[in-house]
Amino acid sequence: MPICPHCETACESLLAPCPTGDGYYCVDDKEYAAYSDDALLGQRIADRFIVSSVLGRGSMGKVYKALQDQVDRDVALKVFRPETLVKRSLGRSGTAKEKEAARARFVQEAKVLGQLSHPNCVTVYDFGMGKDEDYLYMAMEFVGGVSLREAVNRGLKFEAIVEITRQILRALREAHSLGIVHRDLKPENIVLSYRFNTGEHVVKVLDFGIAKLLGADAESYTRAGALFGTPAYMSPEQCRGEVDTIGPQVDIYALGCILYEMICRQLPFMAQVPQQMVRLHQEAEIPPLNPRKGINVPDGVEEFIHKCLAKDRGDRYADADEALMAFEQILAKAGESGAGSLDSGGLGSMAKTIQKRSGTTHGARSVIVPKDNVSGDVLDPLRNAPFEPGPPEKSAADGPAPTFDAAIQATPPTNQVPKPHVSVPKSSSVRETAAGSSADGESSKSSMQAGKGGPSRQTILIGAALLAVLFCVVLVFFLIYNSIMAG
Repeated sequence: MPICPHCETACESLLAPCPTGDGYYCVDDKEYAAYSDDALLGQRIADRFIVSSVLGRGSMGKVYKALQDQVDRDVALKVFRPETLVKRSLGRSGTAKEKEAARARFVQEAKVLGQLSHPNCVTVYDFGMGKDEDYLYMAMEFVGGVSLREAVNRGLKFEAIVEITRQILRALREAHSLGIVHRDLKPENIVLSYRFNTGEHVVKVLDFGIAKLLGADAESYTRAGALFGTPAYMSPEQCRGEVDTIGPQVDIYALGCILYEMICRQLPFMAQVPQQMVRLHQEAEIPPLNPRKGINVPDGVEEFIHKCLAKDRGDRYADADEALMAFEQILAKAGESGAGSLDSGGLGSMAKTIQKRSGTTHGARSVIVPKDNVSGDVLDPLRNAPFEPGPPEKSAADGPAPTFDAAIQATPPTNQVPKPHVSVPKSSSVRETAAGSSADGESSKSSMQAGKGGPSRQTILIGAALLAVLFCVVLVFFLIYNSIMAG
């Protein structure tokens, strides 16, 4: 039931003005019950965006779902506080002058991100400040689907891995051509989306440039002594804090880690603590590929990954354009030799899953949007709904076979190697987790507890059988004893 989050008056429809005329808009009562203390819920931001729900929040800010009612489309609204930007940049509370500098940096970087327009990149629609300049906001394309983290955890077929890699590289190519470096590329920042009106499967890369926008520059590293990024995907130069050398090669390195993980279902460098992960990126040799069962990797792919993961950034591909050209050449040779099939079947389970889990967003693009799939560089995403792929639908109206068809396997491979998820406090030291941020705050803890060497199921069954035999022996002796005594 719609309710005003300010006066709790019942309303007839969602996002309708409160009948009392208090200036608020009505939201779902369950949303209000969950976030009754949120000051922006039900408010109109910049006279354009009506905040309808909370998608995610963390130490740096929040992400809301909002309606841009003039054009009737939903957007993801990221909100930051100037003081948190200063604290992240300087490692302490800032002065009024430093907060003003943070606002100016936000505006400057947001203008750069606004130039990014590509089908595989999330579009920045608008940005600005609150009416009292107490917060900064950025309105972005509202994208839904399945996060790459979720898909990797379930297992991807090689056909899907190829197309996902290709589309990520296209997004990076567009960004690199504009001088934009992602700096924190990871599966949580990549969404596998689907457009039902066109039948397109689309990979969307989120949070381009957010790392720099939030103060990950040379000055912040020098003053705070912090590493900004996710340890599992950080390049050696990022691990060393060499901010002045950061360029497109850091994204190429992260892509190499992601591609390795999609193929092997484990990271190239595994560690129990982030500090050890940082050291491995700088010193450890690149391990050979150990593909999951059923994955046939064409010749050249392993060499491609090794070049992406080169310790010296000069030995990697210079940018995404060069990497994409090399990747396409490998695929072309594989197609000629018959190694590694690059096609796929009819409409896959991903589209049905998105349709089942989501509702349709406002706007002409008709992208299917989930309620809980926004993950950001500095935000803790809310718990995702279980991933439940349905059987593929076959219809002549489905058109050409989409690339991700049957991409996400129905059952995880039996030879899965679990990845450690080590929680790290979001402080001036290394933040996030050793294996990338988890889908919810409790998964890290449960993953570590599960890996402490508890008894296996086989051991428990053997123990139970031995106890049963012992019980039978004791019972037999007891019956014999009673017979003797009775005689």
